[in-house]
Parts: sequence; C-alpha cells; structure tokens
Amino acid sequence: MLSGPLWVIARAMTPKKLATRLQELLAALIQADAHQQGSFGDVHERFMRIAEDPDLMNASKRVKRPKVKAVLQRIASYLTGNEGVVMQRLFLLGVEDAGFVHGAFSAPPYEAVFLYFEREDRGLASFREPMSADHRIQFMRITTQLLPPNAVPMKRPPGSN
Repeated sequence: MLSGPLWVIARAMTPKKLATRLQELLAALIQADAHQQGSFGDVHERFMRIAEDPDLMNASKRVKRPKVKAVLQRIASYLTGNEGVVMQRLFLLGVEDAGFVHGAFSAPPYEAVFLYFEREDRGLASFREPMSADHRIQFMRITTQLLPPNAVPMKRPPGSN
C-alpha cells in the first residue's frame, strides 16, 4: 500500500506537438462541420484530451475577445431561454501563436466549455446540466461572420417561416 504524496510523471507536449494537436483538432472540427465521418463528440473528446495536458494551460494566457464573448453570450441566452442571462465564471484563454481561444463558462443550470479558432472563425461549445439525471453532453457549433457597419442582423430572411 502506498502512503504519502503520489507524483504523476507526465510526458509534456512541446510547443510543436501542441501546435500539431491543435491543427488535428481543427481538422476534426472541419470534418464534423462538413459531416464527413466526424462528429462533434469526437471534437469534444479530442479537445478534452489536449486540455488535460498542462502544456495547453502553460501556453494559454487570459485574453479579451469581445467577439468570442458576444458569441458565448448568445449561446448562454439560447441555452437558458433568457436574453438577459448573465454568464458566470467566464474564462477566456488564448494561445496567441495558434490563434486558438478556449475556456469555460456557466449559465445556470448549464456549464460549458468551448474552443474557437480565430483565423477560421469557427469553434464548438459543449454543454451539460450537471444536476440533471441525464448526463448527456450537447454541442453547439460556433461560426462567426462580421457584418458590414450598415448591416442589420435578423433572425431569418423576410418572408420565411
């Protein structure tokens, strides 16, 4: 029987290895977006495996990304059905060299993690209700498009149902 502190020895990712894994994550996201034998569940699992490695956190710094924050706010509003919901415990972390933003937030009763590739303007949010008997993880694809200054966003084109 072991006693005292346990030390876990982990093989650290090099910056090159991290960059490779992030590119593989992006490729999996693109495949899932295109419905090419990929799934958002696979993307989520890949991200969680990368996130378990301390090198991702070592390469990540707190960032301010108004566009990403606005997208996450829309997701929180959609999840809760409340346009006025305030996100709680929002963490925006970025790996600048990779153009990669990731983090977590809560919009009670939901908890979410997200990943976002800035250059490609796409990402994924994974969310669940921790107190629910159904421990299913649900996914929401993130795709952004900046509109010209005069554009008026609308929920659907005029005349559509």
